[in-house]
Amino acid sequence: MPEVIGSYILTMVCCTVLLFAVHEVFRRFLKLTIVFFVLACFSFPLWDLGGWFLVLKTILMLAAAILISLTRLGYALPDQKAAPLRNNLFLWIIYLALVANIAVALIPDIEAGNYYNAFAGLLLAILVPHPPDGWRIDTLRYNHHDLLVDLPIVWCLLYVSWWMNLVYDVWPDIFSRGLCLMLVTLIPLAVFRRSDLWLSIRAYTLAFYMLTISLFDYSIRPIDAVVPHDDEVMIAWGVVNLSLHAVYAVWWFGRGRKRFKEQFAPAAR
Repeated sequence: MPEVIGSYILTMVCCTVLLFAVHEVFRRFLKLTIVFFVLACFSFPLWDLGGWFLVLKTILMLAAAILISLTRLGYALPDQKAAPLRNNLFLWIIYLALVANIAVALIPDIEAGNYYNAFAGLLLAILVPHPPDGWRIDTLRYNHHDLLVDLPIVWCLLYVSWWMNLVYDVWPDIFSRGLCLMLVTLIPLAVFRRSDLWLSIRAYTLAFYMLTISLFDYSIRPIDAVVPHDDEVMIAWGVVNLSLHAVYAVWWFGRGRKRFKEQFAPAAR
């Protein structure tokens, strides 16, 4: 048993670190990143996902990764020809892509009968702060022209719980992989207590992962099929998620949104 637990922990750490390294590559080599994801779109005939949801999710994530990269490129290139990419319209499109990705993910929850978690996801989509407040391309701090979005840390944590319940509902065999995909987004929150890189990490790492599973049929034996599925746990978790999301929604529309605007409005920077 200790060997099994040790193998599980080691594999989880390695997968999380690998995902973090993947994001660092996409951050630091912007032009290469654009080429990679554009070429990835041409691999569509080779995809073997076995379901409409995973196909649609892969397409949405690749499109989001390309859009984010092109928007970053607009700020990385000094040429005036790139100026149109610096329009806030592109931040709005990225915002809509995030909301659309959450909305599409409500369908598997509904099909699994976990209506509580589906409604929590709907609240999550509604509660995404919209541009331009807190949305920008970094031109100063990291020098990689990252997409920075000051999502409330509580929103990020609620997203983690909602999405992990979705994975538990529909794909319990790869629950641990889903956990790695969430843990990597939390590294900046834990280390720097900042959430501004959360969306960048989420978009790039999920797009990369969706591409890998669409092209390769692989298993990660030390962590796959470790978590057993239980319908009662699924529903109870969904109820907890809906309750937490509802409390957060009351706070957000009461005081939170006003405070957020005061702190992260472009004029306040």
